[in-house]
Amino acid sequence: MSDKAWKQEERRFAAALGLRRRPLSGNSRAGLGAGDLMNKDGTRPGILVEVKSWKRMPLTKHLEKTRAEAAVEGVPWAFGIHEKASQRRFVVCELAYFARLLRGEPCFEGELGRMGD
Repeated sequence: MSDKAWKQEERRFAAALGLRRRPLSGNSRAGLGAGDLMNKDGTRPGILVEVKSWKRMPLTKHLEKTRAEAAVEGVPWAFGIHEKASQRRFVVCELAYFARLLRGEPCFEGELGRMGD
């Protein structure tokens, strides 16, 4: 049985964050809010990470524009999303940037690769 692409992507996120993939995270026996990633010792990390993959991400062009503007300014970046039908607001950033934030490392755009790196 070959490893599914979405499992491979969960492993990439886990490696970047110093975590590992949680098997059966979508299984009801795993419990609500299990998340896709866990600490290498099997315990829950201090943050719940859910990984989703799409053939085409609808926000990519907007994220790239924000990233490019931040690079010109020499500052870190994040992308805010507001769901019009509710008061919910979200912030999106690159995985490498997020991993550095979690580790407490400097997070300057000039040090990071392009989206997908």
